[in-house]
Amino acid sequence: MKIREFKEYEVYSRIVVPPSIPFIIRCDGRTFHRLEKVLSLERPFDERFMKCMVEAAKVLFREGFNPFLAYVFSDEVNYVFTSESIFSRRVEKLDSIVAGILSSALTLQVLKNFNVETVVSFDARVVPMKTEEIVEYLAWRQSVCWRNCLNAYAFKAMIDKGMNPREAQKRLNHLKGMELHDLIYRETGINIAEVPSWQRRGVIIKWKFIHREGYDELRKEKVVVRRRILEEVWEVTLFTNPEGVLFLRNALAVCS
Repeated sequence: MKIREFKEYEVYSRIVVPPSIPFIIRCDGRTFHRLEKVLSLERPFDERFMKCMVEAAKVLFREGFNPFLAYVFSDEVNYVFTSESIFSRRVEKLDSIVAGILSSALTLQVLKNFNVETVVSFDARVVPMKTEEIVEYLAWRQSVCWRNCLNAYAFKAMIDKGMNPREAQKRLNHLKGMELHDLIYRETGINIAEVPSWQRRGVIIKWKFIHREGYDELRKEKVVVRRRILEEVWEVTLFTNPEGVLFLRNALAVCS
């Protein structure tokens, strides 16, 4: 029997992000409700787990990719790329490798920080967009972060009140943001606007330039060198206000 190649069956390998178009790779955790139970995470938020998420998200920056920032909240990581050309921008490659790196990195972080051997996985999708849409996209994801924060605190309040998960979810269904805000304050006394920023607005990982003093052996003199390092921002402003827009544009400019 003659053996033939099946390259023509790899129909998705031809799908690419057009050159010069920015894109975002959004990774979402798979079955993290199970992971929450396995790790016995604190509710409504566990800072130790969030630190694991941030450390795992940083790994991609050191694995041959060049995102200009990552936006992390809940079980989600958004990597923003402007001029990345790795793997010829093939969507199939970008999705699979980014999700694989993040899954492996978080699995190792969980083992290191929780001493639990478990498999962690993410899915990933590529979202191409115009440069001027990046800020708007991140503002949208930040609004999802805020909604998740409200839901998490409200759900815990209902569980603490004696409801089971199904009853709690039914009680919260269709409630708007302000209604959830009021319910949380009424049941727990917590002003949701005053909980830690990372719970309400997420965490940003971005490049930052610093200057360090060095020594030039050839010229035998002190020199100042410019270095790019990763910076974690745990106090994130709203991306819908002027300060937030300026923050994101400055972050984008660092990698331009």
